Amino acid sequence: MENPRKKSNWRKTKVQNLVRHRNGTYYLRFKVNGKSVWRSLKTKLLEVAKRLLPKVLEDERERAGIASEAHDNMTIEEAIRLREKQLDNDASLKPATRHYWQQCHRALLKSWSGLGQRNLGT
Repeated sequence: MENPRKKSNWRKTKVQNLVRHRNGTYYLRFKVNGKSVWRSLKTKLLEVAKRLLPKVLEDERERAGIASEAHDNMTIEEAIRLREKQLDNDASLKPATRHYWQQCHRALLKSWSGLGQRNLGT
C-alpha cells in the first residue's frame, strides 16, 4: 500500500512568518484581522528574504488598515473614522456587511453628536 500522507510543498524556517516553497521561493505568512495572508518575497535566498520580511510585513499591515493611528485620547469620531478606513481596505467584506457597519457608525455618531466630543479614555 502507498503511504496516505501527502508530501507538503512547504518547509518551515527558523524565522517567524517565513516559509519556503518546494521550488525554493520564500513567502511571508501571517494573519491580519484573523485572516491568513501569504505574500511572495520573490527570492530564493534566505538572507535576502530575512531583510525583506519586516518591510513587506509593515506594508501589508498598512494596506490592511492596521496603522499606529490609534492613541489614548482618541475621540469616538476618530475611532469610527479609523474603523471605516479599515473596512474600506478589507476586500473580503461583503457589501451587506459593509453597509451594516456604516449604519452602526452613523447611529453612533448621531447619538454622540448631542453630547459633544468625548474621549475614549474618559
